[in-house]
Amino acid sequence: HNPSLQAFVFPSLTTTPWNSFSVNIYDNLQLSSVSFPNLMNVSAGLTLEDNAMLIAADVSALVDVGSIYVARNRLSAIDLPSLVVAHGPVEVYDEYALASFTAPLLEYIGGALHVENCDKMYVLEFALLEYIDGDLNIYSNDALQKVDFPNVTYIDFDLDVYSNGNLETVLLVAVTHIDDDIWVYENPNLQLLNLTSLTYVDDEIQVDDTPATFDFVAPNFAAEDLDNCDGSDGCSYPL
Repeated sequence: HNPSLQAFVFPSLTTTPWNSFSVNIYDNLQLSSVSFPNLMNVSAGLTLEDNAMLIAADVSALVDVGSIYVARNRLSAIDLPSLVVAHGPVEVYDEYALASFTAPLLEYIGGALHVENCDKMYVLEFALLEYIDGDLNIYSNDALQKVDFPNVTYIDFDLDVYSNGNLETVLLVAVTHIDDDIWVYENPNLQLLNLTSLTYVDDEIQVDDTPATFDFVAPNFAAEDLDNCDGSDGCSYPL
């Protein structure tokens, strides 16, 4: 709530001193840049929220973070080139200018991964991510065409993909376990959901409002293995 603050810079901060340390930057109407270029860990959470003029955030040295929450700024890119572990959720909401969200070294998310209303982003890809200890939610990203997490093996709650108007491809080729539901709906251009390695879904699969050419690839999974699958109740898509 600093109406005249334009820049927030801590060039020498490298680490945080206690387990509950967080960085929370929100409701600063003129803030345009945030910079922690040498900060390697945030033990609790990193929050950037409701900074209407924020166009740049440098946390390029960040390796380890408790959680990430980014919402309603004016960021065109979220680049986390050093991040390896997020111990809690990673959530990005209502970033209408966001064209790029990258974390090429990220291996583990200890909560949900949620990306919603990022209308200029065409591709969402985390090449080294292996484990999502929560939901994977991809909602209402109008420009998004491709989701590709080639090394994720485990999703510890729901896989939810809906209302992405131009999404064509979802590649989760290494996923073996989804510990709750698969819900895929209102993706009118979706051509492929590739779950080649899938062997286990805990509850139900619902796939609706996809084109006739849509292909659900899960050769190692049988619908009768679902806890709740009797016709349209539990499994709306023929596997």
